[in-house]
Amino acid sequence: MTTPTPGAHGSPSGATGLEASPGPRPRRGIARILYAPADRFRTIVFDPGQSRSFGRDDRADVQLRDPELRGAHFELLFDGECFHAWLLSGSTGLAIDGLPAPFGEVASGGFLVAGRTTFGLHVEGAASSAPPAPRSDEALRALAPSRAAGRLYGVLDQARSPRVGALLAASVDEQASLYDGAPAAALDDVAPYLVRFDPSSRLLERVLHAGWGDAFGVFLASGEPFRQVRRHLRRFLMIEEVPSRERYYFRFYDPRALREFWPIATPRQRGEILGHVERDAREGSVVDSLYWEAEDGGVDRADAVPDAHVDRPAPEGRAHVPHP
Repeated sequence: MTTPTPGAHGSPSGATGLEASPGPRPRRGIARILYAPADRFRTIVFDPGQSRSFGRDDRADVQLRDPELRGAHFELLFDGECFHAWLLSGSTGLAIDGLPAPFGEVASGGFLVAGRTTFGLHVEGAASSAPPAPRSDEALRALAPSRAAGRLYGVLDQARSPRVGALLAASVDEQASLYDGAPAAALDDVAPYLVRFDPSSRLLERVLHAGWGDAFGVFLASGEPFRQVRRHLRRFLMIEEVPSRERYYFRFYDPRALREFWPIATPRQRGEILGHVERDAREGSVVDSLYWEAEDGGVDRADAVPDAHVDRPAPEGRAHVPHP
């Protein structure tokens, strides 16, 4: 869902992973599709000074599946501080922050509409960071190696604080709501969001410093693609208790709920949460490690056990994990 930026910076090597985002770097621009006929949550990242054309076909740098757009409909330029948008020759239909305009400047946090596609435009890290939360550096040391390897995901709960949404919006990291369908758009402000922490991004530091200890979410290490991790986790939004077959919401992404559930969970229940996957003719788990806030502010961790019995996945939305 994230369109790679030409010349994007890779992750430096390091034994701890804490060096994954060295020193200050120019902040990037972020154009994220919020509402569209297709490609919702797609993220296009701009380096300072970079411009791109948007349209329906290969005449545009960024192609959108929107029948109301021309082949090359409009251009976006990120100057390092804000965006500049303008219609291309022969095109009509562009709105900036709700007002029709053939061209204009868009500040971080602004909106742009072309055809049936709405973009949110942000500058990376524009949501200012709070003072570091207690023990957030300890959490960073535990999570940084997985981030440096490109294997760190988080499930962050926007219902906990508006700050979660602000941090996600001002990040280049691949992300999507765990909710699906048209009604899900109305719940964006309170939805759990899956995010894959980019090794070149400092979103992890911002999330931990702002929300460690405030139940912003949980973290997991996985070598699986974003789409597969999201599909797996969606199975646990609603769970079915055995044998009553009653269904419940399961806030597994709330560390307070997870630290109550995990100690009493059976091996089978833990196996369902960690998931099952076949890799190159061998079996493994979707989730290799799961991390959440401990009650004392430290880091709790659960690892997949090699060769442990793990049931194959039930159909999506039919997980049999009892209500915690």
